[in-house]
Amino acid sequence: MVTIRDVAKHAEVACSTVSHVFNGTATISEETRLRVLQAAETLGYIPKTFRNPRRSLARRVIMFKRVGRTNMAELEAGSEDFADPIMASAFKTLKSHGYGVWMLPHSDDEMDACIRSINMTEFSGALVVDNVYESFSNFPALALPTVLAYCETQSNDCLSVVPDDFGGAFDATKHLIDLGHRRIAFLNGPADWFACQARYQGYMAALNAFDIPVVTGLVSTTSWAVENGRASMLSILQQQDVTAVFAANDLLAIGAVQALRSQGLRVPEDTAVVGFDNRLFAQFVDPPLTTMNLPLNAIGERAALELIHIMQTTPHHHNQVSRIQIHCPLVIRQSCGYALSQKRIAAQSHPNSS
Repeated sequence: MVTIRDVAKHAEVACSTVSHVFNGTATISEETRLRVLQAAETLGYIPKTFRNPRRSLARRVIMFKRVGRTNMAELEAGSEDFADPIMASAFKTLKSHGYGVWMLPHSDDEMDACIRSINMTEFSGALVVDNVYESFSNFPALALPTVLAYCETQSNDCLSVVPDDFGGAFDATKHLIDLGHRRIAFLNGPADWFACQARYQGYMAALNAFDIPVVTGLVSTTSWAVENGRASMLSILQQQDVTAVFAANDLLAIGAVQALRSQGLRVPEDTAVVGFDNRLFAQFVDPPLTTMNLPLNAIGERAALELIHIMQTTPHHHNQVSRIQIHCPLVIRQSCGYALSQKRIAAQSHPNSS
């Protein structure tokens, strides 16, 4: 019988490393993780935790962390991993409902090896979490109830829980319109990203809803980085008059603020700025950034609850809805000029008070 020592020897790693790979209990490099999984597949190894008959009656969920895009340079070095808070929230929800959780980080190349190395009959369901919202076509059937969080399949054969990027972009643009702006620039990310497509559509829908003409020169597409937001904003300013900026993520928004200030424009007094994602740094920049909150914790909780519902339904099935979208709320800080607008309104209401 193949043992963990055999896998460790074949993969040229320690036994503890093999254990960490299959239990998700430590950070292991992608190269090492893949080598361990390939060794397990070659030797036909099945971890004890996945084949212990005494645990067969336990309520257990396997959680995959999918790393869909390998070119993570687009996300700028040091950026946050969106999958982590989703997984933490889902883990907490599943545990509170009495389910054991096994977490397996992996990349696309490892998915098949993971599945072949695990006895899926020992689990009640599976939760797949991505670090980038996208659709993929090579997701293998797991033969057990499955829910996707922050990702979806092109065939829509699994229930997905994702952010409402369209609605968030609509609300961000509407907020600027409500503050009196009509010349609103939009800095978008890579055109092939699902989130960018939805956020552009939300921006356009808000303009159309308020009969504001669409100006092509006010829209820019670039990649996720502060310097790219700065360059895009400078390019727009050379050709267009702008009173407000909506950026498809917070990095681009910070770049826009830098560009505006380099041209002698004040934020928010001269130009309002709104971002998207509500990254950890958004509240600490100058001025604090108004942004749309990406509801990662809510996505994880809802995905776990949907999976629990499916697992507890006999026969296993979910309703006809293949995608559940979670609202992205507006977080108002100083960069949009909301406080200034309220002061102007108050002054107009009490013109003699001073």
